[in-house]
Amino acid sequence: MNIGKKLKQWKGWGTCLKPAYEPIIVARKPFKGSLVNNILENSVGGINIDECRVENENINGGTTPVEYEEHTGRFPSNVILTYNEEDKEEVCGKLPTTKKNGSINKEYSKTQNVYGQYPPTKKWEAYNDKGSASRYFYCAKASKKDRDEGLDIFNYDVTNDGRNTPPDNPFQRGLTLRKNIHPTVKPTELMQYLVRLVSPKGATILDPFMGSGSTGKAVMYENKENNSNYKFIGIEKEQEYCKISMARIQWVIEHVKEKEEQISFDSIINQGE
Repeated sequence: MNIGKKLKQWKGWGTCLKPAYEPIIVARKPFKGSLVNNILENSVGGINIDECRVENENINGGTTPVEYEEHTGRFPSNVILTYNEEDKEEVCGKLPTTKKNGSINKEYSKTQNVYGQYPPTKKWEAYNDKGSASRYFYCAKASKKDRDEGLDIFNYDVTNDGRNTPPDNPFQRGLTLRKNIHPTVKPTELMQYLVRLVSPKGATILDPFMGSGSTGKAVMYENKENNSNYKFIGIEKEQEYCKISMARIQWVIEHVKEKEEQISFDSIINQGE
């Protein structure tokens, strides 16, 4: 058998595609009783909708979102977009362009059904925006700065992903000089969003596969920016990744300032009363 000839006919073939889609699984152990009782007893199981609404940041034009009495921002979706700044147009610009949603201009009564008589429908003003359909989804922006932030203490730079892989391997991520050698670094902004989505303030966040510490870094950012008082526990078997994680997390603790509480003139007047 001519092995060389056999191999030649498969030149340009491979065994996997570029990992462009990463599913996020939300799961919980079975519990007794109702969902409400479980949340009240264990402080877990809910989804923080209002704190994770999608801001109306348009890619291709639009206006400021309508501010409602209870919230501002679109209801969060189970799809999240992430991109580097150079890939923004590729990710968001290729989605369909849509116009504003329809508003409800007058109140009307709904017909009675098996659930009884509904109250009249209130007027509702739609978001007066248009542009890329990406505005319906939360978009987490990744950056090279985020990846290597806090790692100046290390005196090495590498041009691979920490493994002996050929350049055409989809996990190679290109031959880029970097200090964070973990192959699948998650954007801190994305991890902040996910932590905030399911964890009430004061919760303990456990990451059993810590990698380069993106979750821990995100927790520290949330504590600084939103006074969340989270505790973090990270587990990682690779000692080299543990060093990177500790440096990235410690950098946030030492360099990121806590958000100053904004006190409006009105609130000062009310306190005086």
